[in-house]
Amino acid sequence: MADQVRTHEAAQTAVRRQSRRDEHPFAGGPTFGGRVAASLLKAIDLPELVTTSPEKYEELALELANNPALLQATREKLARNRTTTPLFDSERFRKGIEAAYEAMLA
Repeated sequence: MADQVRTHEAAQTAVRRQSRRDEHPFAGGPTFGGRVAASLLKAIDLPELVTTSPEKYEELALELANNPALLQATREKLARNRTTTPLFDSERFRKGIEAAYEAMLA
């Protein structure tokens, strides 16, 4: 129980600190950083990590901190998706941008 209390307090402190730097620190928030984070999470097929409010952000952080199996599954999904999603597919990006350049020059 003491570990859960410390985890909760650490998460609250992190959210408070981030909130002072950014009015909406969560992925999916109305700020540029929030929108970029949400876009990246969706591009790597992790939309479940996008939240809609600071409270939901804290709730998700606590859920991941207190559920090692969920945290591990999320880490594994991220690792797996790094090899299968366009976000990290440099070769696909290169081919696409080269095709765009060729079309512009044609």
